[in-house]
Order: sequence, then C-alpha cells, then structure tokens
Amino acid sequence: MELSLHLGAHRTGSTALQQACRNNASILADENIEVWGSDVMRAPALERFPNIWSGEKSAADKKAVNAAITAMQNAIQERIEGGRGHLLITEENLLGSMPGNLTAQSLYPKAAERMTAYRKLLPTSPNRVFLCVRNYAGYWASSYAFAALRNDLPEFAKLREGLVQGARGWLDILADLRAVFPDSQILVWEHKKTADLLGDVLKLMFGQVVGGMDLPKNLKNRALNAEALEQALGLRKSDPDLTALQLHDAVAVLDKAGGAPFQPFSGQQVQLLNRHFADDLAQIAAGAIPGVELIEQFGSDAGAAA
Repeated sequence: MELSLHLGAHRTGSTALQQACRNNASILADENIEVWGSDVMRAPALERFPNIWSGEKSAADKKAVNAAITAMQNAIQERIEGGRGHLLITEENLLGSMPGNLTAQSLYPKAAERMTAYRKLLPTSPNRVFLCVRNYAGYWASSYAFAALRNDLPEFAKLREGLVQGARGWLDILADLRAVFPDSQILVWEHKKTADLLGDVLKLMFGQVVGGMDLPKNLKNRALNAEALEQALGLRKSDPDLTALQLHDAVAVLDKAGGAPFQPFSGQQVQLLNRHFADDLAQIAAGAIPGVELIEQFGSDAGAAA
C-alpha cells in the first residue's frame, strides 16, 4: 500500500483539497484510494492527537495519547493487510498552528519536535510527503486575516518586524521533514491562485482518476478584503464572543463589494520577503535538501518516484 502524507501548509488550499476528496470519496474508493482528512484526524477517537508531541503530560494524557497512537497504527495496518492501494492522510495542523506561528513570529518553530512525535502514529514511513509553500508576505497576511477572527492575537503592527526578520523559512521546514522521514520522497510546489492548481495537485497525488472528480468551484476559508477585515476585527474587539462565522456574516456586504486584499507589509518589506522566498525556491530546485523535489511544472512525470 502507498501511504502518503499531505501537510498543507496552512492557507494554501488544503481545505479545498480535503473537500474535493470527501465529495468524491466513492470515485476514489473505486480506485482503491482512501483519504483521511480533518474529519478523521480530529474525530473523537483521536481527539488527543494534537497533544502527542507535547512533552508535559499527566498520566491520563499519556494513556489517551498511547490509545490514539495504537488506534491509528492499527487502522493503517488494517488497510495494509486488507489490500488498500493508497491511503492519503491530509492534516495541516501536524506542522503547527497559525496562532502559534504568529505569536512566536516564526514559521512552524516546533515542526521537528511535532513531526518526530507524530511519526509514532504511522506503522511505516510514508512513501510520499506533500507540502505546498506560499510566499512569505502572502502567507503571513492570510494567516493573520484568518486566525485573528478566531484567536486573541496582538495587533499585526506588533508582529510585523519579527515576521520580516524571521530566521526560519520553508527550507528549515523541509530539513525538519527530511530528518523525520529520511526514506520518503518529499514533493513541494508553490501556492498559486489559479483555477487549475487543485486539479493538478490531485493528479500528482492520485493520477488520472481525478479526471472524473467533481472539484469545488468556490474557495473555502477565503480571507476577507482589507476593509472588511478591519471592520470584523473591530466588531470582535467590542464583542469577543462573536464567532468567525458571525463576523463574516456581519461584513459580508462590504467584503462582496470587493476591495484591496489585506497586505500589512510595506512595499520594501514585501520585496524583502519575496527575495527570501525566491531564494528558497531556487535552493530547493537546486537540490539543497536531498530527496526533496520542487514541482515547477505539473505534468505526467511530475513527482515520479525516484
């Protein structure tokens, strides 16, 4: 059985990918493919899985964590012994969280520690590990626009300089993944807002079966425009009990009217962040981390096994 792992990252279309897999589960099943997304990974039986990586545990926590590990390993082993062709696990929160990144002003600062712990969930190493990366200015802006409606975060102005000067980047994340999964093929692509990206990524994962899948037309979890976000954050400040859905509904008319996207960095800062991202992509493409492949153009041979 092929076991593969999709780690997001956040704000790169993971929700749309998971939605497409859920909506087309029967088509995938006909091809002997199964997908475990957030609906499985955050189910009650595995509700303690986010705590697996944490060093401080009570006796009860350790018991629950061990039960979650055993349940996951047994479930995967059942698929292997039952002849499943391909199992994809897609869960962007394995690397870390958006609030955690923003608060630490660092890109998945505990990725190595977390993934080392989550490796225990798997009875065997994944054949392939998938990661979509996004330019830093876009990633941080989109992460804040999403997370600030759901979490108590500092004003972006207090985070901005630390995010611009942050030492950790996608190369560090990929080095962490290579250390945890030394025998896995790690495939990386750049997030782009194109109509074909979702289909291309699914073909990379599953092959031509994707041709018969019904893909979502509307983006899930799309960020509010700058003006709507400012108004939503003001509403949340006046009433912290408002949910993200209620905030979105309250500013829906303003958001649908269009407007500039939320971009809290200066032009000079955007240039600096974009240079950092371009350098990272160039190093990945040049083979800076053995076993990590940058998919620069999707096609029939993209991500072919080495």
